Amino acid sequence: MPARPQRAAIFSNYATEGEDTAAIRAACAASGISLEVIGKGVGQQAASPEKVLAQFDLVFAKARCAMEAMAVGCAVVLLNEGMGLAGLVTPDKVQEWHHWNFGRRLMHEPIRAETIAREIQRYSAEDVQAVSDYVRTHVSLEATVDAMERLAQQVVDAWASAPRPAPSRRFWNSPGTRRTT
Repeated sequence: MPARPQRAAIFSNYATEGEDTAAIRAACAASGISLEVIGKGVGQQAASPEKVLAQFDLVFAKARCAMEAMAVGCAVVLLNEGMGLAGLVTPDKVQEWHHWNFGRRLMHEPIRAETIAREIQRYSAEDVQAVSDYVRTHVSLEATVDAMERLAQQVVDAWASAPRPAPSRRFWNSPGTRRTT
């Protein structure tokens, strides 16, 4: 990973060449970073995002797009056009933000050239590696399946230990109901 990002991408099917993209472009240009926009909204869909994203140092994305970028080793500024900015995903934020699926509920700040520039300045190659390691460990298919299995077991255990209501005499005495025991 480079000491400073050189290539960046906005990775979102909702990205357009609108006001938010212009702010990101301005911040990247001021930092000497080239920027590409990838997504359905600009006619640049990526069939194999892991291959495309590996070409970038810094990615602007949210949710699954952000997770894909972090997994391949990109720094990620969590944002989405029209929703707002959460910030650069750092080791001290990655676990908390993972609980929110790196999604829009985290995006409270407006997307402006100065807020994007601030997040770009926070870039650290060491932090990028730590975040990528976290994502590869905790956001993988295997980790997700393990979490789903734990949740399913909790549901089964809760059901098994839940008190059962006594049969209602009212049910057994309802018209058309025969008691078989």
